[in-house]
Amino acid sequence: MREPSHALQPSPHVRITATFALLLSLSRPTCASDQQRTTLRPSDTSAPVPPGDTAPTISARGYTTSFAITETPLSEGGVWRHMDPLLTVVKAVDGHAFGTQSGTSGYDDSNAYITGFGSDYEVAGIVWLNPAWTGNGNREVELLLRWSDDGPVRPTAFGDTHAKGYEINVQHAGDYMQLGRFKGALLQQVDAYARPRTGDRFRARIEGQRIRVWWNDTLMIDYIDGDAALAVTTGNPGIGFYVSGGASNTDFGLDAVTITVLP
Repeated sequence: MREPSHALQPSPHVRITATFALLLSLSRPTCASDQQRTTLRPSDTSAPVPPGDTAPTISARGYTTSFAITETPLSEGGVWRHMDPLLTVVKAVDGHAFGTQSGTSGYDDSNAYITGFGSDYEVAGIVWLNPAWTGNGNREVELLLRWSDDGPVRPTAFGDTHAKGYEINVQHAGDYMQLGRFKGALLQQVDAYARPRTGDRFRARIEGQRIRVWWNDTLMIDYIDGDAALAVTTGNPGIGFYVSGGASNTDFGLDAVTITVLP
């Protein structure tokens, strides 16, 4: 049975469609935004990239990675961050990113994020799905917008957390796609959004308070968060994962991620 939400509250179901443009190419060796500049050097502390794999690419317009180094937590030389001890970390395994949840400990989603991109950007992922997955429970891949996890503890109906931001999650069997404030209100939901397959593209963009979400070449969500009291106005791009019912945390993940700074 589909969970109405693991960390979000119910809302009407909506589907919107359109096409999207290809991501901008990356080239220069720094990461910056018009609000701040951060130099990212994943090669400084990471182990050598195995032959045939692709090292993370840094540019003034963004960051891209194919998770070539196996590590827990995901770091890539200190690029990825995770601070909230009430949530779980992301791991990289043989070219995939997964969560580390047990699937039996509630809403302790796994997440990681990158700083230095301002407040307006795109996050795009290439999903990976185990073709032989079995069993019950939900498996989710998440894109995170305006994310931070170093604030004071925030009590919620889904458990305490230091984190806040927007979460867009997709379920492994295609039953639902959800946009919401993390451990808060469900803002929009799309049922039966697709039948996920390895290689599918999952992309989210935030500009001001407008959030758009695409699955492959189809715009699925176009939402403006107009709640002045609860809207999240600053924060970082990231990725996340969730499993329930004892599901394996390596059944549904990401093969690659690209973060692009908007002009």
